[in-house]
Amino acid sequence: MFALAVLLACVCQGVQTPPKPFKATAQLGAPFTMGFETVISGSKEKIDTGTLRVVTLSSADVSATYPNTSENIVAGAGKKLLILHGALKNPSAVVLPLSSSGLMSVRIWEGQGKGTFKFAGAFDPQSHNPVHANLRKGQSLPFDYVIRIPAMFDPLRVGLYHENRAKIAWYDLKSHLGKMQSTFSPDGFTLSDRAKATKNQSFDFDLYRMKVLGVSEVSTVGGVDKGDQPLCVVSVEVTNAMLLPARWGWQYTTPELVMQDGSTVGGMRDLIDKATNKTWSGDLPVGATMTAQFIFRPSHGQVPTAFRLTLSSSGRMIEVPL
Repeated sequence: MFALAVLLACVCQGVQTPPKPFKATAQLGAPFTMGFETVISGSKEKIDTGTLRVVTLSSADVSATYPNTSENIVAGAGKKLLILHGALKNPSAVVLPLSSSGLMSVRIWEGQGKGTFKFAGAFDPQSHNPVHANLRKGQSLPFDYVIRIPAMFDPLRVGLYHENRAKIAWYDLKSHLGKMQSTFSPDGFTLSDRAKATKNQSFDFDLYRMKVLGVSEVSTVGGVDKGDQPLCVVSVEVTNAMLLPARWGWQYTTPELVMQDGSTVGGMRDLIDKATNKTWSGDLPVGATMTAQFIFRPSHGQVPTAFRLTLSSSGRMIEVPL
């Protein structure tokens, strides 16, 4: 009898309640009132305490980067960015102070795992500055709300709320989601850590736009002489695609040459600015373009067939046939 009781207890512990089915409670373009009302107990009189706010979510898309004037936001390793576009309105006579971190809260229906989904910032889409305002009654503030989510995460059922989880604006965004334009996205929705491009093709690469111009054998570059081994240089056009200066230099990349026999040759720990024929040092200014020269010393008889470049910060790698 005791054994049977133990068996039943084990079976009961293994039974899981079926998950609650998802139901959208809000629609794109339609206002939704978040927060809570203050009501006097007994008289049921409502008091305006400024605890309500009206959100209107207009659209959403995914991206590899979000340029702004506060920080260079990139998706990062194994991540992509979910960007919610909308506006927040103050329905109260009480002035509503808003900041990037205090704009609203977000829930992901299928989200699991601490740190898997992470708030990156809320920004004014016109000024590209972090959200900061004091709204009077009837005033609205546009926003872009940026969240880091797993790169391959597909279901995008998102809830918005403010303090009161009994009033969550749940949206099913999948069929309305804007596609990302990235060389690292095979379908416009997911983001890979590996991609290929062709020579002279412009491609996005985290903070930059790049173009591999080709490989050449030289006798000297940046003070490095050929010596008794071949000296190869791969030239890459690099542009800062963000709204702030971008860190750039040999220490942020791992360059490789793929040889005809399948072996790889690592690049020298240097990066030459073609315009000055000197080691590049410093950040790349906003909108600036430079031509980077990566130096290799393959063995005699080795023929390069492709160039690979990996970014240390995200681990993303591009391969370009030569």
